[in-house]
Amino acid sequence: MNHQVISQAELADSPVKTGKAVLIVDDESVFRKALSEGLLSMLDGITVYTAENGEQALAIIRTTPVDLVITDLRMPFVDGLGVVLGMDELRPATPVIVMSGYADFDTVIDLQMRGIHYFDKPLDLGILARTVCSLLS
Repeated sequence: MNHQVISQAELADSPVKTGKAVLIVDDESVFRKALSEGLLSMLDGITVYTAENGEQALAIIRTTPVDLVITDLRMPFVDGLGVVLGMDELRPATPVIVMSGYADFDTVIDLQMRGIHYFDKPLDLGILARTVCSLLS
């Protein structure tokens, strides 16, 4: 994961309000932890929840208000597309970011047509953080 530092001035001007909650869903525990810690260090005032698969994510979404979901595409049990469909049903106004190192062109186009942001892995954390700021403002 590339780290692009966001300057203190950019963070001070960040439109993210305190109390916003982000759910990160990825079956790779090291990646999930690094992404969580990276966003927490770059974006003041957010809360980060994590889930190791789509099934856990949907359980969290049913009981916990979240303002943004960042999900991997390929996972066991319920995959990222299952999370997207669950979000359409449970919280249709909540933005979703899908990330993958394995997505095919048709899947990416389908996600973008649904208004979902897509990122290839490995991620550029700075660009992701800016996108998160934009979606949470």
